[in-house]
Amino acid sequence: MSIGPWSRLRGVGRPVRRACRRGGPGDARRAAGDGGGEGGFTLFEVMVAFVIAALALGVLFAGGLAGLRTAKIADGYGDALSRARSRIAAIVAPQPLDVQGDDGGYRFHLRITSAGVVTPAHDDALGQALGQATTRVGLYDISVVVSWHGDGGERQVALATQRLGLVPPAAP
Repeated sequence: MSIGPWSRLRGVGRPVRRACRRGGPGDARRAAGDGGGEGGFTLFEVMVAFVIAALALGVLFAGGLAGLRTAKIADGYGDALSRARSRIAAIVAPQPLDVQGDDGGYRFHLRITSAGVVTPAHDDALGQALGQATTRVGLYDISVVVSWHGDGGERQVALATQRLGLVPPAAP
């Protein structure tokens, strides 16, 4: 007699027999491990299953929070890097400079210094157009540090590059 996919389980589809007195057939099956008693889980088994499920959910939740925190930190680094690149790209004619400021929750420090290399330009037409006898080109060190307060404290991004620029004529 098959009742469905659960018919393979022990005792399904068979009439339940209960022993009315000691030493009956039900007691012999229980003693032999036949499972003649009613099936189901004990309270202890259910509690162990809930504890295991709670631990697994706790680990998954902690992993999700760590991923969100890491994404937030990475987003801060991306914003800071974009702001630093924009500061460098805005420099058209580098001149020695040291500027600090606030940029929407991000602090920046822009420093431009002469690298000390000065060479005369080979194009005299450029010098004549600028009203100079000879045009000199210099190398400038440019550094930008963008910092912000993120998870875990102060964070910062630093970029450095070099650019060529015209050296202003010496005062007479």
